[in-house]
Amino acid sequence: MYINAREYLEDIRQQGSEIKSLRRALSAIDKDLEASAINYDPNSIHTNVPRKDGLEELAFKHMERRDRIIKALESAITERSEAIEEAVRYIKKIESEAQKEVLLLRYIDSKSWPEIMEIRECDDIRSQYKLHERALEALQKTMTIV
Repeated sequence: MYINAREYLEDIRQQGSEIKSLRRALSAIDKDLEASAINYDPNSIHTNVPRKDGLEELAFKHMERRDRIIKALESAITERSEAIEEAVRYIKKIESEAQKEVLLLRYIDSKSWPEIMEIRECDDIRSQYKLHERALEALQKTMTIV
């Protein structure tokens, strides 16, 4: 169990960043595998270029890497989903709707401060920072009462 509410939520936010990174890597591999010189079937890969170019071997390496990324992505998504579910249970215990909203936007939805200010229709960033600090204090209390 986490002792510090900020660290707890930062870990969830970081998991979201890691998932985005894995998705970008997967997208890049998929783009590489879309080469028109490669034909796929479930059991083999055939290329329209001479074997000496090593395109088949490269394609196999890309597919193996793709499989590893997919497994890591699935695991990361599952882990983050479970963490979010637990965090939301704690956040729902906070009385202030504004405090709940800022925590959900910042850590669950991974919004930046400018995005949060726009969503909350606020022009004063300092007030949002203060609200955020009070929200973390309130969350800390809900987490220690368990």
